Amino acid sequence: MAHVLLHGAPSAKGAPLNRWFDKSLQFIVTRNGKAGLLGEHSMMDGMPVARVAEMIACQSYKECILTSSTRPLDFRVAPSAISLFAPDCVPSCLDADIEQARRDFIEMAGKHEIQAKCFSGYGSDWIKHRAKMYPDAYVQMVMQIATYRLWDGQQGGTYEATQTRPFLHGRTETTRTVSPESAALVKRFGLHPLWHEVQDNKARNEKLRLLQEATKAHVKYITSASQGYGVDRHFLGLMLSAQGDKEIPNLYSNPVFQRAKTWRVSTSQLSFPHFDNWGFGEVTPDGVGLSYAINPKRLNFSITALRRHEWADRLAHHLVEALLEVQMLVEADEREALAVQVPLSVIRQ
Repeated sequence: MAHVLLHGAPSAKGAPLNRWFDKSLQFIVTRNGKAGLLGEHSMMDGMPVARVAEMIACQSYKECILTSSTRPLDFRVAPSAISLFAPDCVPSCLDADIEQARRDFIEMAGKHEIQAKCFSGYGSDWIKHRAKMYPDAYVQMVMQIATYRLWDGQQGGTYEATQTRPFLHGRTETTRTVSPESAALVKRFGLHPLWHEVQDNKARNEKLRLLQEATKAHVKYITSASQGYGVDRHFLGLMLSAQGDKEIPNLYSNPVFQRAKTWRVSTSQLSFPHFDNWGFGEVTPDGVGLSYAINPKRLNFSITALRRHEWADRLAHHLVEALLEVQMLVEADEREALAVQVPLSVIRQ
């Protein structure tokens, strides 16, 4: 499904020619009845697109029939529009350019790989009521553990899109997932799961404490970002306002600053019940695009990266592994608490 949405159905020559990437929003219906959206992100964010999808998905066939019978749609196309895409109307002098564009597109798309992963072990219900943590922050920390293991002990600068739509013209702000608390968390979890520590009270309590601290720090940051107190859009605005001057302030060429705004892990959550999955590309060649959806009973991920890294499958494995690891720690802690309570009740009797 993701392949069809991005590449299109093969033409007679075996090449995808039915994707118009200059269009802001495309609706694609496949042969098996599945439908999808392909959107241009620079002009719109996930929530407006999800609202459009919700309106479409929640309208019944009966409502569609009644609407179309009372207000017939006019599918006539102006001759000037036909000339834009009718093959017979394309000047022959453009044939070479069109063929080159087709080859460039195939080459670019072929360099990428996408891995869609649906984790059905648990979802937001379990995270809230059993782990007793904020679901988005919980998943962000799981992704930190997974990428830390993918990159052999390195945290990558991580961007989470945060809505600022309550403000006039507000779109997004950056929530930075890498923090002193998340750094302590990933170092303690290490490069591989230590399954024997699930039954070790001291080790288990330490890991769960670090996870709680990291999720609380993330909630604090995302709350500040959504209220307009983030730093990244502020720095962007200052840079844009300074571009008319003779030179940009030295801060923007500082290596530490450059590293601080290089997003190796670009993430965003869009939890919508009618979406099987969704995703976007990486924003740096040395990074991954990691979208996710948090549903009551499942978690969906979509991983995009350059094919040459061979990261997509490996990161999917690390995500599932970390989700199961934390689940085992939480449930072992519950059993330990229950075991302590039972003798007390017997004594009272």
